[in-house]
Amino acid sequence: MKKVLLAALYLMGATCMFVSCSDDDDDSEKQIVESFSVENFNELELLQNHLVQIDSTGARVQNVCGAALDESDTSLLFVGVENIEGAKEMFKGWFPENADIITTGNNMTVNLKDEERKSQGTVYFTTKESGSTVNGMPLFAEVTFAQGTAIKYVSKVYFVSKSNWPENDISPYHVGDFVETFTANGTKRYFGICVKEKSAGQSGMIVGFSVNPEYTYKYSAAYASNSAANEVSKIIRANWNMYKNLFKEKCNVALGDGEYFWIDKNYDYLFSAGVYAIRLKDGDVDWFDTQWKSPEKRGLYVGYF
Repeated sequence: MKKVLLAALYLMGATCMFVSCSDDDDDSEKQIVESFSVENFNELELLQNHLVQIDSTGARVQNVCGAALDESDTSLLFVGVENIEGAKEMFKGWFPENADIITTGNNMTVNLKDEERKSQGTVYFTTKESGSTVNGMPLFAEVTFAQGTAIKYVSKVYFVSKSNWPENDISPYHVGDFVETFTANGTKRYFGICVKEKSAGQSGMIVGFSVNPEYTYKYSAAYASNSAANEVSKIIRANWNMYKNLFKEKCNVALGDGEYFWIDKNYDYLFSAGVYAIRLKDGDVDWFDTQWKSPEKRGLYVGYF
């Protein structure tokens, strides 16, 4: 966050230069840095969109990770995993690398923080004893939330045995499939590739890109959320060359190794404003100035099924 504050001060200084030295406007604008690294994230927002996606009004859009198998309480989410290690790996993947995660044996406590490192509540990952069950399925672990943690539409997450998952969760698409049309955040999009299949409470994912670079003053709600973008990066960079070839051959989209893509996250602070973008090759997230610059990038779109 120090870098962001310094960026804001720098832009304020640049603004003063524009006012006092109008003859040198072009030179002054060239001195403004276009991009700034993001060190901290809104961890509650990340967690929310990893589990149940919500829109800008807070309304529920869809479940992302976790199926509501108990009809009497749809806030109880079930996810199928192979074992306790699989549950731990998935849980940790919902948070950034610098999250405050306290590990005690197989149990974890996460103290959620926002971009300013202010507290947002606490999340608990608790391993269950051998032989524990829920809804007739072996239970490995459960996720709960401390009172006051403002997570929406989720009260608990159960990690259950994938081998005991109900046999009604067949994926309509498979990894590598070309999908002509799909919906991303309520907006119809065209030409995407399936990068993740639907399985045991986990939604499948279709990824598409803007064909041409585009300038966005704020951001587009159709872009992928920060959470979705992080997961896409993990999937794609594990088989980078394969996906580069797939998108080139099936979508006629070339993925640059150093290329950043717009995501659904904006930044506003005093005299600066920008939009977040992710470099899929390594998962790096920066925000790019749109107050004084006009950067153009392709948008990243993710559809769940």
